[in-house]
Amino acid sequence: MRLSDVEMSEGVIAPSDSRAPLFMQGVMTDVIELNITEDGLRGTEDEIEIRVAQRTEELARANEDLRHSAEQFKRFAYSAVHDLKGPAIGTYGLTKLLYEQYRDALDERGRQYCRQIMRASEHIAELIEKMNAYIATKEAPLRIEPIKLNDILQVLRDEFSAELSLRGIEWIEPNGPIEIWADRLSLLRVFGNYVDNALKYGGEQLSEIRIAHQESNGFHVFSVKDDGRGISEKDPEKLFRMFQRNGSSKGIEGAGLGLAIAKEMAERHQGRAWVESGLRKGAAFYFSIARDLHRKLCKKRRNPA
Repeated sequence: MRLSDVEMSEGVIAPSDSRAPLFMQGVMTDVIELNITEDGLRGTEDEIEIRVAQRTEELARANEDLRHSAEQFKRFAYSAVHDLKGPAIGTYGLTKLLYEQYRDALDERGRQYCRQIMRASEHIAELIEKMNAYIATKEAPLRIEPIKLNDILQVLRDEFSAELSLRGIEWIEPNGPIEIWADRLSLLRVFGNYVDNALKYGGEQLSEIRIAHQESNGFHVFSVKDDGRGISEKDPEKLFRMFQRNGSSKGIEGAGLGLAIAKEMAERHQGRAWVESGLRKGAAFYFSIARDLHRKLCKKRRNPA
């Protein structure tokens, strides 16, 4: 090995008795080897950068394809909902006209058929409205504002007052002023769906609907509990999926979208929706929203990803 091919990293000269140098002791490093290693590392880094760039480009194309597919699906959903609503309303109207004007000419079976067609048409129209609401839930911008919880609950009491009074159901809600930042329409939909769920599935033994609020770990947590017949579903979380119905919902009208809407609304408020399982009696549905939602949204607008 030539001296030019090496580099002295550390060394000392050993002298003789006459102070003349005898030999040099130390550690020498092969510079050629180091250069080869450095070149290899640079080549590896370049290769990694190229692969990262290629992968980034592939992901960008995939995201664009997904966005395009989502837009196509959204347009299809809007179109389908719009196209279905007209025939459903027309079927109901024509059948009702037939029933009212030709009732005497029909026997009891014919009149029963008319009533069944009208009920089916109403159910289709309700499903279409629920689908519209679900699409709006995902697409409509949130209007975050300070809201008094008592005002929201007053609207709900008025909406359900007739049924509550008729069935002798006690309505219990939090005392005192509670102010939160949220989208007003979203809160009305979530609470409305939860209360409607309790009224539909609570059964004859339902005597109480209790609404509660607490603050926990940076969230407002709301609950709607009832003392009805409870939930028979083995996997309660399935209830929050689209078109899922309670295992005890046979014979009860519904589209299976109410709880899916509640879940979507809660998540858009940076919270979640869930149900308490294992209760001996009744049902308890919850949803949470971030307490400082307005600050988080303002920060997100100032610093978009």
